[in-house]
Amino acid sequence: MAADKDKYPEILLGLRDDLTELLAAQGVEPGQAKLVAHTATEHIREGWGGIEIYFPKGTAYQLDLRDREIAKKWNGANKHALCREYGISEQRLYQILARLRAEQIAARQMRMF
Repeated sequence: MAADKDKYPEILLGLRDDLTELLAAQGVEPGQAKLVAHTATEHIREGWGGIEIYFPKGTAYQLDLRDREIAKKWNGANKHALCREYGISEQRLYQILARLRAEQIAARQMRMF
């Protein structure tokens, strides 16, 4: 881990620091967190180094997580509170609930062909 900071790529330093912070937040001892984060960063550098990679923001995934959280909180009488909390309209709330309900029904039904 004695890599010269002037020569070690800035993006990898940032990745290592972010991983260290995440591991420490999960209760990993700081020294161990830094070692594991550095090892993971080196693994990525060695395996993926030189490849141009695009990381998608995952907006659809994030919205799906939000929608499922809304559905869990839905009790039939809290539409105004949910709309305010998530910054959505009542119409959007009902669209979300209908989509998730349709997914649940489709998952339970057998396909005929």
